[in-house]
Amino acid sequence: AIMNMYRGILDELKYGDEYNVINAGYGDNSPGVKAFFQNYHTQRAKKRIKVKMLANADTRGKLVPSTLVKSSVRYLPEYVKENMMVLFYKDKVFMFFLTEEPRGFLMVGKDVVSGFKTYFDALWGVSKE
Repeated sequence: AIMNMYRGILDELKYGDEYNVINAGYGDNSPGVKAFFQNYHTQRAKKRIKVKMLANADTRGKLVPSTLVKSSVRYLPEYVKENMMVLFYKDKVFMFFLTEEPRGFLMVGKDVVSGFKTYFDALWGVSKE
């Protein structure tokens, strides 16, 4: 489901569109996670889809290189670290956990996205480049 959600971003967003991520990280560093994100972000950058990302503090200097193309990344304070990642765009919010048994769920609604955007903007203000 998580991989399908990321494929959906590539299918639904167009040149210049943007999506947001809160608590970006690699979870429990399960095998293949970094390789997946390297491939995904390479495809995203080719389509010129932008990402505005709030990454967990422990990912500083560890993000796969393609993540930084066509993106704005800030790092959350250590006390905000969470293993739940949230990504949102258009009318979709996808929350998921990269744990031993990954889980996620999708919420659809512009009002839901608006609520997460407010939360994102507040966190952006306390995060660091």
